[in-house]
Amino acid sequence: MIFQNAAADIARIYRNIPGNFLVRSVRIFCIPSLHVSLVYRYGHFVRRFWPPFSWIFLIPYAILTMIMRILYNCSLPSKATIGPGIILLHTGAIYIHPATKIGANCVIGAQVVIGQSRMDDTRVPKIGDNVFIGAGAKIIGPITVGDNTIIGANAVVLKDTPKYSTMVGAPAKAVKISKASNNRRRNNRFRPRYVSNGKLEKDNRGKAITND
Repeated sequence: MIFQNAAADIARIYRNIPGNFLVRSVRIFCIPSLHVSLVYRYGHFVRRFWPPFSWIFLIPYAILTMIMRILYNCSLPSKATIGPGIILLHTGAIYIHPATKIGANCVIGAQVVIGQSRMDDTRVPKIGDNVFIGAGAKIIGPITVGDNTIIGANAVVLKDTPKYSTMVGAPAKAVKISKASNNRRRNNRFRPRYVSNGKLEKDNRGKAITND
């Protein structure tokens, strides 16, 4: 499972890097999102071992976590459950409660907080699949974020969100709810577009065009 989820993280980031095979293969090792996610995958995997064996393998995880916090001001708690294909758009000041459950192919911006609403209430949000969380968004309390939801920047989500919705504001409200049949583009977010000859479609600056 650790290798499948890590491979999904690598593959999703790799698809979003412009350039040929050689350029992608080199640049992917410089992506902070991949560094943070791989450290999380390792920590989440070794926690399954019985003590004291898990303690031995958690020592490298603790060291790597400190390095991630120093370099990127970001780390993902190993106790959290995060599906494959996670992308951190900009690492920095991201807080995720250890009990949080996040689905597959989610995108998280900088300064995002996902946690409990009160100190005496340990219930935390549950994030669905293909969810985009904009920079500065706050998801608080025992709520469920539906699949394919877009949460705008600086939105404060305090209630359950429907599937295929766009949430903005504080407190956040649904400004748009789309049909599943019209949201194929969301599921292909951060996937490069290709022209008929198999080459990447580029803009006037020579950069690859994605579907977002």
